[in-house]
Amino acid sequence: MEDVHKGSPWLLLNSEMVDMNRHIKDLAKDREAIELFLREHVQPHSYVFDSIKEQVLFMTAQGYYELAFIQQYQDEDIEEIFSYARHHWQGFRTLTAAIKAYQDYVVKEPGSGRYLESFSDRLSVIALYHADGNIQVARKIIESLIQQDFIPATPTLLNTGRRQRGEFVSCFLLEMGDSLNDINRTLDFAGQLSKMGGGVAINFSNIRARGESVNGYDGASKGVSPLMKVFDVLFRYVDQQGQRPGAGVAYLPVFHADVLEFLSIKKINTDQDSRLTTLSIGLIIPSKFIELFHQKEKMALFSPHSIYREYGVNFSDVISNFDLWYDQLVANVKIPKKWIDPMIIFSTLAQTWAQSGYPYIFFIDNANKTNMIDGKIRQSNLCTEIMQVAKPSHYGFFHQRESDIIGSDVTCTLTSGHIENMIQHDSISETIFSAMTVMNHVNHVTSIDHVPSIAKGNRQYRSVGFGIMGLHGFLVAHDMIYGSSETLEFVDVFFNAVNYWSLRISCDMAKVHGSFDGFEKSGYANGMYFHNRGEILPRSHKVKRIFASITDLPRDKEWKALAKDVQTYGLYNAYRLAIAPTGSIAYVMSATPSVTPVKNIVEERVYSKSRTFYPAPHLEDSACADRYETAYDIKKRAIIDTLAVIQKHIDQGISFELCVQSNDFRASHLINTLLYAHDKGLKSIYYVRINKMQLEECLSCQI
Repeated sequence: MEDVHKGSPWLLLNSEMVDMNRHIKDLAKDREAIELFLREHVQPHSYVFDSIKEQVLFMTAQGYYELAFIQQYQDEDIEEIFSYARHHWQGFRTLTAAIKAYQDYVVKEPGSGRYLESFSDRLSVIALYHADGNIQVARKIIESLIQQDFIPATPTLLNTGRRQRGEFVSCFLLEMGDSLNDINRTLDFAGQLSKMGGGVAINFSNIRARGESVNGYDGASKGVSPLMKVFDVLFRYVDQQGQRPGAGVAYLPVFHADVLEFLSIKKINTDQDSRLTTLSIGLIIPSKFIELFHQKEKMALFSPHSIYREYGVNFSDVISNFDLWYDQLVANVKIPKKWIDPMIIFSTLAQTWAQSGYPYIFFIDNANKTNMIDGKIRQSNLCTEIMQVAKPSHYGFFHQRESDIIGSDVTCTLTSGHIENMIQHDSISETIFSAMTVMNHVNHVTSIDHVPSIAKGNRQYRSVGFGIMGLHGFLVAHDMIYGSSETLEFVDVFFNAVNYWSLRISCDMAKVHGSFDGFEKSGYANGMYFHNRGEILPRSHKVKRIFASITDLPRDKEWKALAKDVQTYGLYNAYRLAIAPTGSIAYVMSATPSVTPVKNIVEERVYSKSRTFYPAPHLEDSACADRYETAYDIKKRAIIDTLAVIQKHIDQGISFELCVQSNDFRASHLINTLLYAHDKGLKSIYYVRINKMQLEECLSCQI
């Protein structure tokens, strides 16, 4: 089945949609290709059942579906949900969407590859499973899914309802201590999590620098690079039974003594024994680094173990409060320091970006500045949108497990809404209710007890991440320029509503099920979060027209009532919103990815030995086609200005790919863009993409 598309007539029709320069020639060819693919491939390769009841009985009896969730419903309830989905499914808008849905998500018979369900059936299973036996809730979820108002992340969409499956969660974040016990346990946990199909972020902040002492022997430490190579091999070896490749990222502070070696490890000319092929890298940047650069002062690099010996404090704790620590560390003669010009960091950073697209950037102080939860955010994930508090664990010897100190680590549970459909259907609140219901149920049934810090963090915080896709396509359809004043006004209104409804739904959940652990110490409990929150309504004629029929925009009185309710009843979720890159699922939804501009107006997607061309939405309208600019061509400040307005309403982060034309790739330009992103309050930068550069992407958050 994997090569079934090679040389197929539907791919030929799809290719006739574009000319040799990949410009749209005839969009009707793609619509013909969809019809041909479904008629000549999907239908002949699909099982035919006499009834929905027969299909469900077959799927459970043969071990394709879990029996437990089916037994929660009456036969007529299951029939209703499946029938509704089939009747109201509007079909695929592109061939890429259809191939992606059937190749990657629906249940297939092993060996023959025959399809045992349709894509609308897959959505029905998601609605029934995550409604947890409540048929009224299942009806709401299936309506949102079939309208394509939202979609779960790939692991949830792929695995829900299957008896043989991986986990529903997308990725994980692990804090790592400096002892050999801590390192070995982190390696074990990272392997177990990778086997489930998740991407794993590991915080290397506490690892001794090269040349630090080990057990009193000066110069014995090998530093972070050899340990990163061990994790690199681990993620290549351990994947989800070959279905999804392993993926990981190592985060290190810019003030770590090994930072230059760390930044060089992804360069093309790095020694092959040291160069990473699977493990990504992320740089943690406190605002102190930006300050020292602006002041043209040298910066001190520190060795974590020397700080721990002097103060008994982990470097990850120091970095998350660095404004309080930096001058004290500089003044302490017992703390060894390396002095360098911050420009050397920027120069090395630009070189590594040019050759590899790495590292990711995490502005740790920007993340913690708006964090309402007791504790510190220490790192991000593989796609740089997850930002949650974590507490390191410390592990004893194997025969002394009672001495283990279990901290809390992070699980990423994600869904994403389709902005155009949410507005078209006036369904902002309904969409967020359905999406959060699915995510909360995923958290409830996710049991990863063999990684106790992950299990603990999930139980304590119940964190989720609802995001948005399709912004650029929506702007094009409404004749708005990315970064314009009208666009900034629009996203301010829309994301204020998204924020309000995520809080309202989480508060309503808390009334029934209680608050997350530690709510009473949060900025929500004392009301601080709500000081500058209130109604944001459209002002310009164009934005007023867009929201004219929308009934979900919260007013000041609703915000005040919400603030009172939150302080009274709490919140079910510690974190609610995070905007992921939305790669794979954006194709199925026929949306532009995430909230960032498209990278190509017509995108070429390669599958095994075949390829498809994916046109951006609304190209059938010649006026819309003329309005599209790519992320490489739009001014970077216009993109950052737009994301900065959105970020005000998002409690976690936004996955932001910085796209640069190859003839415009200058170190000074990149530095200024990074500084501007920091100053505007962005919390991270994902890949830096130079036009024509190919990168191996993490699939875990590509929802």
